[in-house]
Amino acid sequence: MNAKPAQKNARDPVPVVASSSDNYVVHVERLTFEMVREARAMYDVYGPLANPANVASIARALIPDDGREHFGVLTLDTKLNVLRYHEVAIGTNRTVATAPPSVFGPVLRTLGADGLVLVHNHPTGDPSPSRDDLRLTRDLARGAEILGLQLHDHIIIGSGTERFVSLSAIRNQWEGRPE
Repeated sequence: MNAKPAQKNARDPVPVVASSSDNYVVHVERLTFEMVREARAMYDVYGPLANPANVASIARALIPDDGREHFGVLTLDTKLNVLRYHEVAIGTNRTVATAPPSVFGPVLRTLGADGLVLVHNHPTGDPSPSRDDLRLTRDLARGAEILGLQLHDHIIIGSGTERFVSLSAIRNQWEGRPE
């Protein structure tokens, strides 16, 4: 029996070569990650986050007022200094979809990360949290706890206004509530 190379399917993640003895040799590429500290971002934040108004001010500088919802995460160290900002998702004028892996992945890949603050905007200018905002905050708080991270707050800013809501200030509305 002659050995023939197996046909490569476009969806095969790795090349496969058939041998003459019904055994297969699989060539697997090694994937590695390096953690690199990047240069300071365009928005310098000096000192620890002091209060929700401070976070709302930072969120206004980071989130564009373009008529769409933007959801981001500020990664913090143990002294509440901002290590990094990651824009998790951009939505429509009414909603933004996100999931825990999209939020926690960047946090877990940040050297020195101990906690996080969620930030997003409401293009209408009304920062009142929706039921989905409250549910997402509750679910992400549970996920953060499992991962050994501290979810310090979720700030919703009203685009084009100075208004904001700190969900840590209204924790009783989302914490421990059933679905």
